[in-house]
Amino acid sequence: MTDPQTAATFNVLEHFHLLSYESKISAYKFFHGLARHTDNTGLSPIRDCYSAFMRMVHEWRNLRQLRCGGRGHDPGGIAEMKAGELVVLYPACPHPGKNLPSGWEHSPPGTR
Repeated sequence: MTDPQTAATFNVLEHFHLLSYESKISAYKFFHGLARHTDNTGLSPIRDCYSAFMRMVHEWRNLRQLRCGGRGHDPGGIAEMKAGELVVLYPACPHPGKNLPSGWEHSPPGTR
């Protein structure tokens, strides 16, 4: 993007993230609530920047995922990332060598 027309701070994006998970607020309701918070007189129509807000949310979530995946200081950057490198392993799923005892494949089918 070479000529941005709108922006949001990380604080706004973090606030949306928290509200969307805790109170199940939709992005549409959050955006319009934020617009009303900015100017609640009703004298001027609200500019429709909802699609731009959703693009910012998408990019912010991607940046958070890259940060949590430890890609922030990788010399190769994002371009060197392979498919599946950001996958989070679910600890309850059985993983041989991690949370399964050795020889589990030789145990009777009823105790696996």
